Amino acid sequence: MNIDRSLITGGEQEQRAALRQALIGYGKVLGWPTHTTITFTEGLMRRPWKHGTSVQLSAAVGELRTILLAFEVRRDLAALIVELTMHVEEGGGHAARH
Repeated sequence: MNIDRSLITGGEQEQRAALRQALIGYGKVLGWPTHTTITFTEGLMRRPWKHGTSVQLSAAVGELRTILLAFEVRRDLAALIVELTMHVEEGGGHAARH
Protein backbone atom coordinates (compact mmCIF):
# COMPACT_ATOMS: atom_id res chain seq x y z
CA MET A 1 0.00 0.00 0.00
CA ASN A 2 1.46 3.35 -1.02
CA ILE A 3 0.98 6.42 1.14
CA ASP A 4 -0.15 9.51 -0.72
CA ARG A 5 2.29 12.10 0.64
CA SER A 6 -0.13 14.92 -0.15
CA LEU A 7 -2.54 13.53 2.46
CA ILE A 8 -0.01 13.74 5.28
CA THR A 9 -0.12 17.00 7.19
CA GLY A 10 2.99 19.06 7.77
CA GLY A 11 2.68 18.32 11.47
CA GLU A 12 2.62 14.58 10.83
CA GLN A 13 5.67 14.80 8.57
CA GLU A 14 7.52 16.87 11.19
CA GLN A 15 6.57 14.41 13.93
CA ARG A 16 7.83 11.45 11.89
CA ALA A 17 11.07 13.31 11.08
CA ALA A 18 11.58 14.06 14.79
CA LEU A 19 10.95 10.42 15.69
CA ARG A 20 13.45 9.26 13.05
CA GLN A 21 16.01 11.69 14.52
CA ALA A 22 15.31 10.35 18.01
CA LEU A 23 15.89 6.82 16.74
CA ILE A 24 19.21 7.83 15.18
CA GLY A 25 20.17 9.51 18.48
CA TYR A 26 19.37 6.42 20.55
CA GLY A 27 21.26 4.31 18.04
CA LYS A 28 24.32 6.54 18.40
CA VAL A 29 24.18 6.26 22.19
CA LEU A 30 24.13 2.47 21.74
CA GLY A 31 27.17 2.78 19.48
CA TRP A 32 25.27 1.82 16.34
CA PRO A 33 25.98 3.37 12.96
CA THR A 34 22.98 5.05 11.33
CA HIS A 35 22.51 2.18 8.88
CA THR A 36 22.20 -0.33 11.74
CA THR A 37 19.57 1.83 13.46
CA ILE A 38 17.59 2.15 10.23
CA THR A 39 17.79 -1.59 9.52
CA PHE A 40 16.77 -2.45 13.10
CA THR A 41 13.83 -0.03 12.92
CA GLU A 42 12.70 -1.37 9.55
CA GLY A 43 12.70 -4.86 11.05
CA LEU A 44 10.54 -3.74 13.95
CA MET A 45 8.12 -1.87 11.70
CA ARG A 46 8.19 -4.44 8.89
CA ARG A 47 8.31 -1.64 6.37
CA PRO A 48 10.87 0.78 4.89
CA TRP A 49 12.29 3.54 7.08
CA LYS A 50 10.56 6.40 5.24
CA HIS A 51 7.17 4.64 5.26
CA GLY A 52 6.88 4.16 9.01
CA THR A 53 3.88 5.77 10.67
CA SER A 54 4.18 7.91 13.78
CA VAL A 55 2.79 5.06 15.85
CA GLN A 56 5.33 2.59 14.44
CA LEU A 57 8.22 5.01 14.86
CA SER A 58 7.12 5.80 18.43
CA ALA A 59 7.05 2.09 19.23
CA ALA A 60 10.55 1.71 17.79
CA VAL A 61 11.76 4.63 19.94
CA GLY A 62 10.31 2.80 22.95
CA GLU A 63 12.16 -0.38 22.01
CA LEU A 64 15.50 1.41 21.65
CA ARG A 65 14.89 3.24 24.92
CA THR A 66 14.27 -0.12 26.60
CA ILE A 67 17.48 -1.57 25.13
CA LEU A 68 19.44 1.47 26.30
CA LEU A 69 17.94 1.19 29.79
CA ALA A 70 18.87 -2.50 29.94
CA PHE A 71 22.47 -1.68 29.03
CA GLU A 72 22.57 1.06 31.69
CA VAL A 73 21.18 -1.27 34.36
CA ARG A 74 23.71 -3.93 33.42
CA ARG A 75 26.55 -1.40 33.55
CA ASP A 76 25.42 -0.04 36.91
CA LEU A 77 24.97 -3.51 38.37
CA ALA A 78 28.45 -4.55 37.22
CA ALA A 79 29.92 -1.42 38.84
CA LEU A 80 28.06 -2.16 42.07
CA ILE A 81 29.35 -5.74 42.14
CA VAL A 82 32.92 -4.51 41.67
CA GLU A 83 32.47 -1.94 44.43
CA LEU A 84 31.00 -4.48 46.85
CA THR A 85 33.71 -7.01 46.05
CA MET A 86 36.42 -4.43 46.75
CA HIS A 87 34.67 -3.47 49.99
CA VAL A 88 34.59 -7.08 51.19
CA GLU A 89 38.22 -7.68 50.16
CA GLU A 90 39.29 -4.61 52.15
CA GLY A 91 37.68 -6.07 55.25
CA GLY A 92 34.73 -3.71 55.22
CA GLY A 93 32.19 -6.47 55.04
CA HIS A 94 31.60 -9.84 56.55
CA ALA A 95 32.98 -12.54 54.31
CA ALA A 96 31.81 -16.10 54.74
CA ARG A 97 34.28 -18.25 56.65
CA HIS A 98 34.93 -21.84 55.72
